[in-house]
Amino acid sequence: RTWGDWTLQVGLRAEQTQNEAESVTANAVVERSYMNLFPSVTLTRNLGENHQFQYSFGRRIDRPDYQYLNPFIRIFSPYAYQQGNPYLKPQYTDAFQVAYSYKQETTISAGFNRITDVIVDVNEQNDLTGATRITFANLAEQMSINVTGSIPYRFASWWSSRNTASVLYNAYRAELAGSPLNYTWLTTNLSTTHSFLLGRGLTGELVATYNSPYVYSQNKMQAFGQVSIGLQQTLWQKKAVLRFNWSDLLQTQRFGGTVDFQQMNFRFATYSETRI
Repeated sequence: RTWGDWTLQVGLRAEQTQNEAESVTANAVVERSYMNLFPSVTLTRNLGENHQFQYSFGRRIDRPDYQYLNPFIRIFSPYAYQQGNPYLKPQYTDAFQVAYSYKQETTISAGFNRITDVIVDVNEQNDLTGATRITFANLAEQMSINVTGSIPYRFASWWSSRNTASVLYNAYRAELAGSPLNYTWLTTNLSTTHSFLLGRGLTGELVATYNSPYVYSQNKMQAFGQVSIGLQQTLWQKKAVLRFNWSDLLQTQRFGGTVDFQQMNFRFATYSETRI
């Protein structure tokens, strides 16, 4: 419905979920059946052609991936292995957001998310052998406050960019293996995308991202980022296109961190094929 400068949109979705998982090896069957309602409300106000304010609320569900549920053991090393948890439940998010946009290009938003039954990976150490099992669990609750700004900027007629910065404040409230897992953390995410018109049908793009250190379950993650480039050439009056892309140019998209919880104290790093 619309009243003058105001527009209201209200929605409601109902989902019935039913699944059955059977592990032949463990001779076990896990069944789940649940129904949920997901409301959404968006209130928008347009002030002239250039200014828009938006207020929204929505609820969503995130179900665990198959590999999170499968109890199959994946061995990383003699002292570390991963195993899924067939009893994982979905996580639910209630999201509130206030946003402002100028000419539908420059945007500033602030939001508050409350997540229940947060799905995270947890480390469980066998103190006798020193081996660590990595599995998945539903933590109690996570609160998140975020502020995001996105601004386009044109350096020249042939060079334009879009720059985004986000600041997130996260708070966990949970108990794991009889010990409290309560902490707060401030995280910054930066990204910039540059587009180039190089003439004679040749265009280029450069993308760079940066994520500051953050906390995830028991893991204190280190900062990471990446730079990617691309070129595109049109041929034969735009009847053909030739593209070249190089992702993670400097091979810095690497995830690592530390765990210092109960008797566990170790560092870890993950290297995957990100430079392509």
